[in-house]
Amino acid sequence: MVVAAAATGYRFMAGLSLTSVERYCPMGGLATSYSLATEGRFSCATGELNFAMLLALLLLAVVARKAFCSWLCPVGTVSELLGAVSAWFSGRSRRPGGVRGALGCYTPPPQVDGWLRLLRVIVLAVVLAATFRTAELVFRPFCPYYVMFSFHGHEVQMWSYGLLAVFAAGVLLVPFVWCRYLCPLGGALWPFARVGLLRVRRNVAVCTECRKCDRVCGHSLSVSTATEVRSGECTLCLECVEACPARGALAVGAARSGRALPPWAVPALVVAAVAGGVLAGNLFAVPSFAREYDVAENAGRPAEVRFVVRGVRCVDTAKLAATVFDGAPGVVSFVAYASRSEVLVTYDASRTDVQTLIRRIQGPVYMEQNGEFVFNVFEVVSIDGVAVDDSPDRDGKEGRER
Repeated sequence: MVVAAAATGYRFMAGLSLTSVERYCPMGGLATSYSLATEGRFSCATGELNFAMLLALLLLAVVARKAFCSWLCPVGTVSELLGAVSAWFSGRSRRPGGVRGALGCYTPPPQVDGWLRLLRVIVLAVVLAATFRTAELVFRPFCPYYVMFSFHGHEVQMWSYGLLAVFAAGVLLVPFVWCRYLCPLGGALWPFARVGLLRVRRNVAVCTECRKCDRVCGHSLSVSTATEVRSGECTLCLECVEACPARGALAVGAARSGRALPPWAVPALVVAAVAGGVLAGNLFAVPSFAREYDVAENAGRPAEVRFVVRGVRCVDTAKLAATVFDGAPGVVSFVAYASRSEVLVTYDASRTDVQTLIRRIQGPVYMEQNGEFVFNVFEVVSIDGVAVDDSPDRDGKEGRER
């Protein structure tokens, strides 16, 4: 997943793709939930896939706790790698009570650790309040995922890399410090994971109480003293099951069920949930911005055309793209799906044509802030699913007439 996120970010930065790493982020679905519920549209650069991924992760948490965090989250993977490096250099790291830790150099005492975990709830509340109030993705420059994989994406500042360095140093000291104490998505998933159906179960009759399971747990859970690990912090990483020397002492299964699941069942559930989220995100469409022009005047022979437009990436850029049709003869309506860089234009085919619309989109754009015209703001990449380089010349008679 780390490689996939890095490749997606690089391709977007290099102009090889219109898909940004934030399109897949479930936190974007949470951030846009208020505007979706109150205004029926997505905020900023979020879209259907963000919301579908959020719903998929919530469902996954109810079934398999926070398995996404250990099996697929790029930040969790980087945290685990850094923690392993730290543990290797530090030799024997110890948790409270003399138990050696597997990752990182130090784990706070249980009481302190419990209070620190509340910080992510505060972060979640602040992020959502600011996002709901401004309709902007204010968390971008603070988010390790976006800073790492967007390749200096929109709103990333130089101090963002300083915060990323602090995060990396923190992971070297405390296992999964970001995931434990600051991740707002983790805070949102916690209550759902707390009631998760699947859990690690301990067979007391077989367990030798060697506590190797405790030592490898990256979230400092006391597996060796529980009959079932019910904590909402469990990510079902299965490190404890793998480390257990007593065959049959630890297994994953549903609550109060005698049947154990094979280890591959957990990552299979994660993959199924994410695949379902991606599929669902492409099954529905909700506009980021829409505008109607002089409908009464443009009541001739309506047709519509769908453009993919480089430069339309959020609500603000969609609004700017809509201004190019102000006063344009024959244009009836404009609907933008910013996360997909898609624009749907309804027009009167007897008064204008697709080539005229393209010239409008790719022409100079008036910037109201400074009263100047700016060139090369937008570029039409495809027309009705056909790349511009491969699309035939279209005159005013073409288009899907309604």
